[in-house]
Amino acid sequence: GGYDMILCKIQDTLGLQGFASDSSYSFDGIKYGLCFQSAWGKLYRHSVITSHKLRFPIGSRLGEDTFFTFSFLVHAPGFFYLNKPLYHYFNSNQSSAVNNKSYDTICSARDTFTKLESYIQQNAQIERFRKTLFGLKLWVKNLFIDEVKEPNPGEWRKTFPELNKKLLTNKAVSLKRRILYLLIITHFYDILLPVLHLKKQKKGKLAK
Repeated sequence: GGYDMILCKIQDTLGLQGFASDSSYSFDGIKYGLCFQSAWGKLYRHSVITSHKLRFPIGSRLGEDTFFTFSFLVHAPGFFYLNKPLYHYFNSNQSSAVNNKSYDTICSARDTFTKLESYIQQNAQIERFRKTLFGLKLWVKNLFIDEVKEPNPGEWRKTFPELNKKLLTNKAVSLKRRILYLLIITHFYDILLPVLHLKKQKKGKLAK
């Protein structure tokens, strides 16, 4: 057929991930998701990979799949989606980078998506991938708050800082989350953090 990429519905621990029906799609405006974040669950046209010398980023510890997939989509106007769970994903490796998001792995993801944005800019595709880049950048920012043992508001603020003020007025972001971002941006979160950490410790002791 005439499609450079074919992907299928993914069955994972969260359920079925994908679209509603078999169809061809243009990637324009589609928000990133599990279907696109990972390199697996897809068929790629080999000539697109070889002609544009597409590779996984060397040294990346988190986000390398996403870099490759979206680099490919830069050169593919659309894709065909099969509404069948042909790929089953079991996230059982507890030692993987996905399940152990350390400070270093999150910084690696930040570097990877910075490289991805540069690649998209070089190919004059920024407008086409604007929503995608927004979602990926926000995901990385939030890892510094949600996925590390000790929340790091300083790293949140300096990671893709162009998003900071935009998040406060973005209606797609929940009110609860916008309040959290306001506290981080204004440094009030930093003041509250020792208190929150103490409460967390007390809860842990009570649970024992």
